[in-house]
Amino acid sequence: MACHAADGVYKYASALGYYEGMWRGFKAYLEGKGTVNVYRNIMGPLRSAVVHLARLQLTGATYDQLNGAISALGFDDTIKNYLREYFGVDASKVKTQ
Repeated sequence: MACHAADGVYKYASALGYYEGMWRGFKAYLEGKGTVNVYRNIMGPLRSAVVHLARLQLTGATYDQLNGAISALGFDDTIKNYLREYFGVDASKVKTQ
């Protein structure tokens, strides 16, 4: 029983590290684009969105699901396109139904 609980804690900690890594990577991506200061006022909600998308990605979401989640976000199209680029979702190649 204790081994099972320890395994759960390890998986949770690993996932948290993955989410933090994805956020830091996206922030560095914005810095590379020279736009991090432009979006400084929405960094909190943007971090939440990146963590949400990383969670979807980690659980095996398809490109359609990731694109749908990005499209549903309340950010401007520029940020949505940055998210699509960062997560490897090319909107022109995603089949829509």
